[in-house]
Amino acid sequence: MSIRNSKQRGGLVDWSAPDQAQYMSALSQLCLSCGNTVLQRIRDEGERLPTATPKDIVSLEESDLKTLRTAAGGMEGWNGDVVGFLVSFYPYTGLRPSELRLANIEDLDVKSWTLYVAHPKGEGKYAKKRTVIILPPAREPTLVFLAKRRKRLEENGLAVFVESGPLVPSIHEGGVKHYSASAFRVMKHRLEDVTGLSFRLKDLRPTFTQMTLDKDPTLLSDVSKQLGHATSRTTELHYGRIRDRTAFRRLEEAWTEHAGSKPDIKSDLIEKKEYIPGYA
Repeated sequence: MSIRNSKQRGGLVDWSAPDQAQYMSALSQLCLSCGNTVLQRIRDEGERLPTATPKDIVSLEESDLKTLRTAAGGMEGWNGDVVGFLVSFYPYTGLRPSELRLANIEDLDVKSWTLYVAHPKGEGKYAKKRTVIILPPAREPTLVFLAKRRKRLEENGLAVFVESGPLVPSIHEGGVKHYSASAFRVMKHRLEDVTGLSFRLKDLRPTFTQMTLDKDPTLLSDVSKQLGHATSRTTELHYGRIRDRTAFRRLEEAWTEHAGSKPDIKSDLIEKKEYIPGYA
């Protein structure tokens, strides 16, 4: 286990709340496996043990995505074509960086607008291969990229790979291969330099989640399935949550509809100024 969120103070480790919860969980499991139920009894008696609080979710706004796509469109050469595709495709599929990087052209179906994720995170261990939908904002950029992909391969005498091989091909020693994770990051860094926006490719996954939930919070289960999560709990904890403003709007709409008319914000007390300031 890592100690990424802890600090050293006077020779002692100052654990962060997430680390405390992680290690306490491991200790509890170890105790139970040895027949020691002391931690379980402590919980049963109502004592509080360290628990992890949800971390802030980092996602981009739609205006940021527009800035990135516009800037990528102005970048010359194949690297500009690739990074433009990345910032157009990731936010509207919810794919992990590696899931697109390791995808093959055969995995893409532009008739049904789906992509088969043949290499999910945890491949061969716990992950299941899945199919995701490519949402409308990414469809035209995908067709544009495929045309540029064909042209690049043909210009380099690699037309045989137009219908096979990596979806995002890296030409290497007369052949093609998948890009490395570091190569994707280098192209992303160049886009950051142009726009002044700092982001991680993996931030585009919660960006997809948050944008969708902002549009319709009832789609949480559908988003969870698209992301390949076993339950929507993981999605809520790490990728997207209903924003306060969305919750407030939906609550007001529900009660306005229930009442049959829009509630009058001002009360008789407010009109008469017979109220306690701050509690109107």
